Amino acid sequence: MTENIGYEIPPSLKYEEKIFAGMTRRQLIYLVSAFALCTVIVKFTSFLAVYGTVYKFVLIITLCTIVTGSLAVCQLRLDSWFVTVGKYTKKKNKINRFDKEMLNYLSLRSINYDHYHNVFGDACTILKLYTLTGDRSDAKNIDTIQKCDVDFLNSLPCPIQLIGHSSSFDIDKYVSMVMGGVELLPDDQQKLMIGHLNHIKSYCDDENVKDKTVYMVIKTPVNTINQVEKLDIDTKTIIKTLTSCYVVGERLNGQRLTNTLLMLSCGVGRDGVDYLSDCVTLEDI
Repeated sequence: MTENIGYEIPPSLKYEEKIFAGMTRRQLIYLVSAFALCTVIVKFTSFLAVYGTVYKFVLIITLCTIVTGSLAVCQLRLDSWFVTVGKYTKKKNKINRFDKEMLNYLSLRSINYDHYHNVFGDACTILKLYTLTGDRSDAKNIDTIQKCDVDFLNSLPCPIQLIGHSSSFDIDKYVSMVMGGVELLPDDQQKLMIGHLNHIKSYCDDENVKDKTVYMVIKTPVNTINQVEKLDIDTKTIIKTLTSCYVVGERLNGQRLTNTLLMLSCGVGRDGVDYLSDCVTLEDI
């Protein structure tokens, strides 16, 4: 293939053209800067050459450290991390992503690893639901699916709540997976792959494709004996029973549980990440 394909490369894909010796412009800048710094160090420490072998040994270690460190900063993109750290270090406030004020805002009493308590003292957990197969969307199976759903609802051991959430479709995970191995491909195939990702991204934006997710909140009332243990048993029972409806329930925990609570309460962001990034709270040190 000799013709120039000419695909526009979206900045969000983080793809950088190799402009010299298999290196990108960013890598060249860091490499040249490292060598320039090494040259300056050699020039201004030349008067220490009287120390012979010791000077040469220390100089070699120093130069190698500078070059290796520069390449590491470039490849790992630590420079942007340093900028972020410096930005918040200079402030008189510290970030607290989920403090008491936020708990009150969400009408929660406390959040644990895989469950939380609302202001009424009820213990709750959240399942993220996925369809197991395409059988639920097949019109031929509508009667069977409805019967399975009714049997599931009649067998529930505790109260539940179903919540639907719709957000803009995000192809970042797919892009990251594809771009992870794209460097192993020839240049012409890399451009074809970029064109493929470009097309998908444009289609999602033009057609306003939505990512629809259903969550199930499982609740154990406050006056239940061994409340958390009962919640765990009911959750496992419901997850097992969901499979008869061709549905998989994934129990959320840790930061995913916290982010989802924020998202469901505020209706902002994908799993609450956007909200956490933009609307963090501050408290004085």
